[in-house]
Amino acid sequence: MTSDATHPVTAKGANKAARAAFIAFAVLALMVWVGIAVGANVRAPGVVGLAATVVGGLSAAVLTLAVGGLIALKLVEEAPVRDSISMAGSDSALAPTLAAVADAQRPITRRMVERSAWRMPLFAAVAVAAWCVLVLLGASGGVFDFAIILLGGGLAGYGWSHREAARELADVYLQRGVGTLAAAQGDLAWRKPTRIDLPRLRKEHVLPAASEALSPGEIAGTHRGVVIRIAPIKTKPLTDQTSSAEGAFTGVLIELEAPHMSVSSMEEAATAYPRLGIRISQLGAMPGFGGAASNASGGRVTIAMPETARPRVFEPPSGGDPKAAAKRLSRIRDVIAAATGLADAMVVQSGGASQA
Repeated sequence: MTSDATHPVTAKGANKAARAAFIAFAVLALMVWVGIAVGANVRAPGVVGLAATVVGGLSAAVLTLAVGGLIALKLVEEAPVRDSISMAGSDSALAPTLAAVADAQRPITRRMVERSAWRMPLFAAVAVAAWCVLVLLGASGGVFDFAIILLGGGLAGYGWSHREAARELADVYLQRGVGTLAAAQGDLAWRKPTRIDLPRLRKEHVLPAASEALSPGEIAGTHRGVVIRIAPIKTKPLTDQTSSAEGAFTGVLIELEAPHMSVSSMEEAATAYPRLGIRISQLGAMPGFGGAASNASGGRVTIAMPETARPRVFEPPSGGDPKAAAKRLSRIRDVIAAATGLADAMVVQSGGASQA
């Protein structure tokens, strides 16, 4: 999905989109005239229907065509580029990440506008054509019905374009935004989600019983020899559970694996690595999170941090809003810092004690 997301907007592409939009509005103008003619002559055949067709139908068709021309001219114009520094607000460290996201999302937003410019009038024209058939078959041909059909068709075309763009924008935000941010924090990267062992996590009392765990991806890598995995997850409760709220979990799962560590419980891990227990207890104080559940076994420490506020930390901002992206990326950076801090607490110094 991101393979073509960064293709630049060329003048040839803009002219092609403008032509497509104008042709679509020309088709809509024709169907508006036909629709008014059909409705008027069915409801008031004769001179009144003919007058409505000539005056009302042609006027509406010309107005529709004029709107199409204005939109086509607007598509040829080049959209202004936002300053990445102003996007980041007071957090200038996020400016490079936001710039990378904006550069990749700009062509997607442009394509959404171009697609909507021809899909909306074309879908509206199809809806009007269907309305004409129904009216000729005996359905009511009122002005209100005509307006609702026209609006519904246009919204259907816009909805199609918006859904496509929303998926692409979210993918780019996670790959370019979260990925770039993770890489800046160390040997970390954003990748596709790996398998989440729900039975083990349930047995260890880290997560409630669930039938499935959904995740858009995960941050994975190493920090000072400790393998780190940070995954935003949402679980589905078992079908036989009385309350879905009790079995559902929405939050962040952190897993750390240290080859040198060998413990059988969280208490033993906290005793061997005092800083680890302290830092896990501090996770619940992070804004938007509740008390964390944790477990340690062998060389692995697993922590589940439930989210208590919206928007979720890893939830892509709607429409690629840069200000919302800056706030959420700042929170993701805090989560990464917390995970690397836990890894620091698991590192053994040459003297044998854990290092803060």
